[in-house]
Formats: sequence, C-alpha cells, structure tokens
Amino acid sequence: MSIQDASRYGVFEHINFDLRQGEILGITGLVGAKRTELARAIFGAETLDEGQIVTLDKAIKITCPNDAIKSGIAYLSEDRKLNGLAVSMSIKNNVIMAAMEKVCNRYGIISRVKEKLASDKYIKKMQIKTPHIDQIVSNLSGGNQQKWLSQNGFSAMPES
Repeated sequence: MSIQDASRYGVFEHINFDLRQGEILGITGLVGAKRTELARAIFGAETLDEGQIVTLDKAIKITCPNDAIKSGIAYLSEDRKLNGLAVSMSIKNNVIMAAMEKVCNRYGIISRVKEKLASDKYIKKMQIKTPHIDQIVSNLSGGNQQKWLSQNGFSAMPES
C-alpha cells in the first residue's frame, strides 16, 4: 500500500509512505497532531482533498468506508465506545452493519439465517462470552468489547 501526497486542506498536507507486505506502520504524535484525521481519511471516513492511495500497484478511489473495506483496508478507532462499536445495539447488529450486502438479498431484505450464521461465527471466532446474539454490546464486559473491536474494528465481516 502506498499513500502519495495525501492532503486534507487545513488539517494535514503532503503525507507520503509505502507499506509492504508483512510491515506494520504506526502513526504517532501528540494529541492534536492529526494522526486520527489521517487514518480516517485513508479509510474514507473523512475526505482527502489531494493525493492517492495505491494498493497492489493500482490507484484506488476511496470515497467512503465501504470502498476501503472492499479494498482490504480497516480502521481501528482509538475510542471503541465512541467510534468502534454501536454499544446501544446488539452483537448481531454490530456484525452486519458494515456488510449488509452479505446478509441481504437483491431487494435489500435481510436474511435472518445469514444474519444468525454470521453472528454465531463471529462470537465463536472471537470467543465472546454472551448468552445470545441479541445481547446489547454495552452489556458485554470491557474485555469482550475489546476483543470485538480488535477483530472487527470499523471493518467488515470476513469472507465466508
């Protein structure tokens, strides 16, 4: 992945970096250094005014988080309760909200079977301790919320 001359006017300007397979990039800085704004712009939650994002030697256009997700880019929020989870909603709703097309038919109607399968899969994969998929996320322990965010973040359901 390569970020080339990324700018958001009045926020950050001319950011460049290359990230290769197996590398981990940490973006650090003091409060107010605009690292969060940069990460959100790469993810499509904020708009880039200039620059481009390149993955696998191909420039991609990210206009919203769904575009980023489809390109394999995820965002993990600093504040899971404010930006990473819909804590007033159920586990089931949190599973499907970023990838409705995977549980809906062509008319946009949710398949309750697919919804349950996806929820059960995530609960098992992340070893979430919960009595049922309709459990409200705010009622999960902090550790279970952290597991949820670290696996799902602001991202989509994994491929089947």
